[in-house]
Amino acid sequence: MMSNLYGHNSFDSAYVVTNYPWGFRLKTSRRYWIETTKHGDRFCYATLNPKTAKWCKPKKGTYDAVMVMTKETKIKYLNSMNYGNRDVKQYETVSYFSVSAGWSDFKDIKEFEQKADLQQLSKEQLRQICYCKSVKQVHSKLSYSFENTTQLSQKEREKRDDKEKEINKKINKYGNYVYSKCLVKNNLL
Repeated sequence: MMSNLYGHNSFDSAYVVTNYPWGFRLKTSRRYWIETTKHGDRFCYATLNPKTAKWCKPKKGTYDAVMVMTKETKIKYLNSMNYGNRDVKQYETVSYFSVSAGWSDFKDIKEFEQKADLQQLSKEQLRQICYCKSVKQVHSKLSYSFENTTQLSQKEREKRDDKEKEINKKINKYGNYVYSKCLVKNNLL
């Protein structure tokens, strides 16, 4: 069964998995958390070295706009050679699901909102969801074309660059409008 984990946002408040394998015979502990910075969220973990009793350097993943950590308890059946008895081994896996600005489509964002408990997310994470929606909204209105500009004169190139700057201003203005509209709608200002 899978469940979401909230509030584990630093090394000190991390979710701890005990009985984590270290090599073939040793067992140890591992901490999992999701770090939130101005760049977004990233999944982090650190393992306790059972030989020295010191925590290894934390391993940090790549950034996504918003992440939610999940825990799943799995059951593994081990066949035993003695008279057909079966041993049962239960273990936990910790992972995450996320959305990314510019990469996740509307369906992915909607699924994320349905899976996650939005009341448990921070205001910064909710703002990032609005940002993902606004980026997708703006991208859905854009069309792209490719032109050969190698034979343009200097004057034509400057004229084209000015037109491109004007278009970029309009895109930014529309993006800011959609983003601020989402922030106001969700009371995130």
